[in-house]
This record gives sequence, structure tokens and C-alpha cells, in this order.
Amino acid sequence: MRLSRCGYLADFFVLPLVGLALAGGSLFRASLLQCLVWGMICLTGVVTWTLLEYLLHRYVLHHVPLFDQMHEAHHADPLASIGAPTWVSLPLLCLCGLFTLWWRVDFLKASALTTGLVLGYLWYITVHHASHHWHPNHRSYFYRRKRCHAQHHSSRDEGNFGVTTLFWDHIFGTVLEHPGRVAPSNYPVHAPPVHDKRVGGVRPAESRGQAIVPPWICSRARSLGSSPSPPHWRRFGI
Repeated sequence: MRLSRCGYLADFFVLPLVGLALAGGSLFRASLLQCLVWGMICLTGVVTWTLLEYLLHRYVLHHVPLFDQMHEAHHADPLASIGAPTWVSLPLLCLCGLFTLWWRVDFLKASALTTGLVLGYLWYITVHHASHHWHPNHRSYFYRRKRCHAQHHSSRDEGNFGVTTLFWDHIFGTVLEHPGRVAPSNYPVHAPPVHDKRVGGVRPAESRGQAIVPPWICSRARSLGSSPSPPHWRRFGI
């Protein structure tokens, strides 16, 4: 849903505090062994989030009514403050971890998994925000994620559903072809516009499996040694 600026940024302040509170409450009087167990379960929560991120993006945000409409609004206007408000995301994260496991195991393990999910979600929203608003160094992790997410937004084929990592895209075969390996002549510079309901509007036609990078990606692809940026990419900056 469309959020105010404060609503959009709230997760970046609230989630770290929640993670610290859960960690502090669990580890305040914990033994060394309990701390190690807590850390392993927390890491499991982070990894679990990356799978949830992939599944939610692929099957819920693109195929479930209402959710797909909200996600189409993001595809149509990537720079807008659109997302899940904190009063939705935080209870759902706690429901998946803390409230589900607390009564079945104990608070230490439940808080560890929940903290991992919270950190994973914080990782996701940070990378997603960076992909749309930052201009990272070309050798950085954020720049690689930015390019992959640009392909997700602009390719007519569905893919690159992972925002933080493409690991699950590789596992399930949904990685899109790297546009930097495609010759510039393959990009339809003057192709007629087509209507694509998936992104909620009209845009230039693309070749199958290739991406025309959206306007919010900025950079200098030549410095990477890849193919020269096609005209559609230059307004993004890749």
C-alpha cells in the first residue's frame, strides 16, 4: 500500500529496536552454550526469511488478488513509498516465530528464530530501498542486487524474485538472463509499446528473456567492462 514518508521509513527504526529487545531479553542471563544455540537458530531464521521472501514475491505478490494489485502499483511507480506498514509486517513476523514457537518450545529459541526473521526482513527492505534509491559502487553487493532487481521490473518473463539473493531463483530455475551479456543490437530501441498487465501499464516491447532497465537504476555499465548500455538502460544509470 502507499505509505507516508514516515510510514515508509518506520521499519528501519522499529525493527532494529525489536531485534535488540528480543536478543537482550533472551541472552541477559544465558549461558555460553545457550548463546551459541541462540545464534545458530537466529541464523536459521535469516536463511528461512530468504526462502519466505522468494515464495511471497513469486506466488503472493504476483498471483494473489489484491496483493498483486498493490505490487503492480509498485512496478508502475518504483520510486513511490509503497510497501507493508510496520503494524502489518511486525505482527506477521512475530506470528511466524515468537507466538508460534513460544508455547511449544521456550522463549529463548522462539526469540532467536523471530530475531532472525526480523533481521532477514530488515535486510530485504534495505536492499530493496537501495535498489530503487541508491547509486552504489559498481563492485558492491548492492549494485549487483540493483541490476538483478531491475531485470525483475523490466523483463516480460517473470524471474529474479529474490531481492537479497538469487539463491532460490537458481534452485527453482527463475534466474533471468544477464542483460550485460546481450549485445546492444538485441535491444528494441524503437519497438512499439505493448500493454503488460503484470506491471500495470504500457511500456516498450522487449525481447523474450531480456530486460529494458527501468528509470530508477543509475550508473555507468561501461566501467564494468560489460556491453555498452542500451539506450533504455542509460536513463537508469546501469
